[in-house]
Amino acid sequence: MTQTLDNEKRPPAYSSQDEIRFIEGLGTWAPKHRAATEYTPEDILRRYLKAAERRVSWGTVDPLLIISFARKRLEEMRARSGIRGWPSTNQLAEGAQ
Repeated sequence: MTQTLDNEKRPPAYSSQDEIRFIEGLGTWAPKHRAATEYTPEDILRRYLKAAERRVSWGTVDPLLIISFARKRLEEMRARSGIRGWPSTNQLAEGAQ
């Protein structure tokens, strides 16, 4: 006989709030020999947004909420560093080189 879990005992689905916590942590940890020296948190968030545009499966995560949150966070980072405006596609391509 196989025992099944009822809804109360199943682990919760990955949520939009989980994805927001993930975004908030981008760029805060990396092995010393790798991304911490290669990319700034802004670079990592910019790459996240580029990948999010191609993401097909979001599961229970709200893609509009997440992309909006990530763009706002990037704007806040850019404002702190004195850079204004959302980069054009050409600027994104130049930054990826």
